[in-house]
Amino acid sequence: MTNELENRITALEDKAFAAVEIAREARNTASMAELSAHNASHLADDIHARLSGHGRTLEALRETQVEQGQWIAELRDLRGKVDRLEGEMREGFTKVNLGVSQILATLNNIGR
Repeated sequence: MTNELENRITALEDKAFAAVEIAREARNTASMAELSAHNASHLADDIHARLSGHGRTLEALRETQVEQGQWIAELRDLRGKVDRLEGEMREGFTKVNLGVSQILATLNNIGR
């Protein structure tokens, strides 16, 4: 073989080895990318599950707030009823006191 042919063969061999190395690096890079994609998928699933959990928590909180709002409305209504009954009670005691006073006045007049 001539020197030029040997140089060309050596250059081709070097290029072949370089191509094999590039292919090996590409396989490693693809494997790492696949692993990263797998991890990202798991992370996305975890985030989705957490967000769903937060959504359920917020919905439960909203339901609790609605219930508490209803209770507050009922308590306000009861407070109004208690205030009204207190007024009626005071009015009734005033009438009873007036009646007792009249009875005592009548009894005092009878005894004279």
